[in-house]
Amino acid sequence: DAPRGDAMTMKKSTFRDDGGKLHASTILKSCMGIFGGLVCIGAVSGSGWYMSYSTAQASLESAGGEFMANIPLYVESSLKHRLDPILFHLKAGLSMLNTMAVDVATWDGIYQIRNYTTPFLQNFFGDTKCCYGVAVNMGFDKADVEPFGGWQGFLDAHPDSCGDDRMVGDVVLMDTDANGNPTVVGVETEFPNGSNTNSWIARPLDDVRYLPLVDKSQGVNFGPARMAWLDITWKTVHWKDLQPFEFSFTPIIMWDITKPNCLKTHGVVPLYENTRVPTDAEYKSFKAGNPPWDPGRRVGAWLIGFKLWFLSEHLASMNLKGGFIYLVERATGTFVASSDISVQSLAPDSNGEMTMTLSPKDVDHPMISGSALVLAPDNEWSNITQELKQVEVNGEREFMLTFLFSYYNLELQGVYMVHRNVVLSQLDEMATRDALMSIVLNTFFSGILMIGVIIIGYQAFKRLAQVAQEQRRALHVKVQDGLWCASEISYPIVLVSANDFMVQEDSEIRLCHEGLRRKGLLTFLDTKDLVCNFKKAGGQIIFFSYEWQSWTKLGPSDLQLKWMRASLNHYAAETGVDIGHLYVWLDILAIPQRHVGMKSLAVNSLYAYASSTSGFIVIAPEGFHENTGAPSNLESYRSRVWTRVEQVAMFAANGLGKMYIAEGDGLRKFDMDFLKPSLEIFQANMTCCRRKHEHQDYCDKETVVLPMLGLWFRLLAQQRNVGVTESGKELFEIYSAEIQKYLPARFDYTQVAGPTVSRPLFGNLIKQVGRIVDNLSNEELADILSIDLPAEGPPPSNVVVARVSFAPGDADNISTASSSDTASF
Repeated sequence: DAPRGDAMTMKKSTFRDDGGKLHASTILKSCMGIFGGLVCIGAVSGSGWYMSYSTAQASLESAGGEFMANIPLYVESSLKHRLDPILFHLKAGLSMLNTMAVDVATWDGIYQIRNYTTPFLQNFFGDTKCCYGVAVNMGFDKADVEPFGGWQGFLDAHPDSCGDDRMVGDVVLMDTDANGNPTVVGVETEFPNGSNTNSWIARPLDDVRYLPLVDKSQGVNFGPARMAWLDITWKTVHWKDLQPFEFSFTPIIMWDITKPNCLKTHGVVPLYENTRVPTDAEYKSFKAGNPPWDPGRRVGAWLIGFKLWFLSEHLASMNLKGGFIYLVERATGTFVASSDISVQSLAPDSNGEMTMTLSPKDVDHPMISGSALVLAPDNEWSNITQELKQVEVNGEREFMLTFLFSYYNLELQGVYMVHRNVVLSQLDEMATRDALMSIVLNTFFSGILMIGVIIIGYQAFKRLAQVAQEQRRALHVKVQDGLWCASEISYPIVLVSANDFMVQEDSEIRLCHEGLRRKGLLTFLDTKDLVCNFKKAGGQIIFFSYEWQSWTKLGPSDLQLKWMRASLNHYAAETGVDIGHLYVWLDILAIPQRHVGMKSLAVNSLYAYASSTSGFIVIAPEGFHENTGAPSNLESYRSRVWTRVEQVAMFAANGLGKMYIAEGDGLRKFDMDFLKPSLEIFQANMTCCRRKHEHQDYCDKETVVLPMLGLWFRLLAQQRNVGVTESGKELFEIYSAEIQKYLPARFDYTQVAGPTVSRPLFGNLIKQVGRIVDNLSNEELADILSIDLPAEGPPPSNVVVARVSFAPGDADNISTASSSDTASF
């Protein structure tokens, strides 16, 4: 605020009754008062001009920020989209090894990983070249290296060996030959019983069963080489002291085993004698140094690696709005990729081989080298501040946005630049002219005050900017997780055939997911391609939606199971589908019940499950809740949050045409009058709310936010003609008319012996999603949602990426064994 006018009042008269003489002290005080008044006037005026200048500059920064803000979010979302399946695959693989009691310290044990991981590499990575590797018994455990003073002492003591006579390893390389044809090469150690100088032998593999095409004696013998991929993996395990299923990416290395040379990184999990995957709580205990159970010796590591040359093509394909972007490994300052695909990430050595990594300032590109001299002239990239600012690069003014991509120790510093003239025009010129004029006119009066304002304001702004940045990042992460729910299968669709379901005893059904997995009765559809092939073969998914009638017993009651079996016959008769082609999705069979993390992934995949469903059947016979004694019927079913979520997801994905209500003598089709109350998800009942959140400090309603956020993103995209469905249009009209009713910003939360408080639910996430959609092109929306936009010209030929082959109408040929058989896909 400006100083008050009476704060610098002067005496009305400086004369005293002393014969008309004016005392020197009075004159001095008057002059000081006048001067002080002038200073205050000048300061007020100068501060006004300064605020004008600051406002203009803030407007420029805001304009630049809005122009550039979506790019880092899209980079983060799209890269995690490529990397997340590696983590999920390794976690599921460890569970498979544990279920099968595989001894991972032996050659027979680790060889089983080849048949599990190799199909995943082919189906998931496509033409991104990749590899998988396993190595055991070479000093991975802390106890192995402690006698040598640590891992470095162990390396020094074994320069030419692995330090363990039991060492074995296996590698599979996916690449292409000189003509661009895909190749699969296996590299395994020579002696299956182990050797501390075990040689590596490479042999071509067939691309169906992954068996060697030549005898081991005819393979290429590399000797007992400690290759770069193995060295960096071994060191990462010790650097991070990886605990049971602690996933980490390795530092980026130069890869020269298959040509051309390039940069590469690996996703790694340690292998312990006990391959059990810890729960979230157990994992925290391991990290805190309090193991909840003994995992045994850390015998080795399992990795999936991929070449990073796809990054440049990915960055170049983005809508950069006239800008330029590049990525640098934060810890080492190694240049990784840029949106100019002609820029090399390696330089020739003295022999002319492309083996030398580059720092950004040495890259032969003016935008990269010029900006690197501004940002990190000493090539120290680990201390870069993530911010938007204006800089001069090669004599040109650029808006520069620095951002960090961080994912399980893979940290890439991003630099995004757009020329100032692209963002600003007349606003920049006017703001600069007025600001310079104000500074010149008011420098004399406001200098002292300006210094104080700058110092105090800068410190305050810096603190606020840091807080705001963290808040924005947390918001972006939550929105990104919601976008993932909009399109991806975070956890596989797990089914049991109708034939098996009909003949299982009720007690066998209550063995849940884990029990039927051990019996080999579950079918796993890990990807959209597998779902597509499944449906092309005539397979149909029946989704059973019902209300749990007990707090202590999992799954449907005896009567509900009876109705489920009857409804399968009714559905087959009504639709004319052979019951042998029906597969059941039932929550206790489809979702692991002993792993909280897997449950969350399955909840987040609800829309993907619904969109793949052929029939959605509500099971709600008359009954009573075991604990409360309350009636359990169709009305109580409609009053539950989870059943409403399932109905909304199904309606949004498929409309009412595939939705049925089971009755004693058949099936009844849904109608809109029945569905409409269920659209009010957050007005429904939840067990945790009824029990006043006993023993938990969160509400299950909060776990519904991410899938609903993803659904809202999809509905907004449909308003842009991306992935349009009639049911989606209808649902958008209903929700958008009363958004606070259907997607409330806050909700009331009550705990036992505690007050009722208002907590955030969606907060401003709905508006944030709207702004993101507004700032994305239709192509970017379609990419995030994995939807193909209509293209001009003839459609591309189909590419089969899954190794599932069966004739239409022969869904029984799908592999339906234990969880280890997911390798068939």
